[in-house]
Amino acid sequence: QMYVATGVNVANCPINLSTGALSCGGAAGGLSQAKKVRIHNTASGLFAYLIASNGINACPISTTNGYPGTCQVTNSGLTVPVAGQSTTTANWYPNAIDFFTAGNSSTYAYVIESHTSGGIFKCNVNNTTGLLSACAAVTPAGMPANYGIYGLTNIKIFSIGSSTYAYMALASQGVVKCSVDATTGALSSCAASNGGIGNGVWYTNSIAFSNLGGATTYAYVSDINLSAIYVC
Repeated sequence: QMYVATGVNVANCPINLSTGALSCGGAAGGLSQAKKVRIHNTASGLFAYLIASNGINACPISTTNGYPGTCQVTNSGLTVPVAGQSTTTANWYPNAIDFFTAGNSSTYAYVIESHTSGGIFKCNVNNTTGLLSACAAVTPAGMPANYGIYGLTNIKIFSIGSSTYAYMALASQGVVKCSVDATTGALSSCAASNGGIGNGVWYTNSIAFSNLGGATTYAYVSDINLSAIYVC
C-alpha cells in the first residue's frame, strides 16, 4: 500500500500489483498543511508519521484495512510556530522524518526541520506507543558550513551491508551522506555525495533507494527546480 500526504490528511492508497495503479480511500484527516508521511513498524504495529503544521503526528495503521487511525501529536514537548506569535517562542518546524533501530533494540527518529536557520533533531521512539521523546538538536561532524541556510528538505536512512547511512537532501547543495552509529544512532562523518553534480546545478527535495531485485542499488533524487528525477 501507499500512503500519500494530501495537504489536509494522509490517504491510504492500495496498489494494484498488476498495473501499479492506485485506489485511494480512507484517510486520517483534520490536519493542516500535511506535507510528508513516513511509515514505521513498531512492536505494536505500523504507524504513519505525518508532518503537518502542528508538527509530527503518529497515526496507527489498521491491520484490517490499512487505514490510518486517530493521530496523536508527538513533538516531544517542542513547539511549532503559531500564526500571530513570535517565532522565538517556537522550537522547531518539522519537514521530514525517518527511523533507525540500533543493535541494542533502541529506535531513533531523525527529524529535519526548518525553524529559523534549520537543523537536525534526534529523538527516542517508544516501540509500543510510537511516540517520540527526548528530541534534541544535533550537529554532526562534516556537515557543510551554514547548512541550515540552504534548507534541509528530506532525510532517508538506508543500510548497505552492515553499515547504515543518513542521506539528507540539502536543496541547492545536493545530497549529504552521514554515517549512523550501529549502537547509539549518532550521526558522524558527514560529507557531500552528489554523484558528480556540482552545487547549485540542482535543488534536491527527496531521495529514495532500490536495488530492483538485483545486485546494484540505485538512488533516485528529485529536483524541484527542473521537475526532474536523477538516477544515481
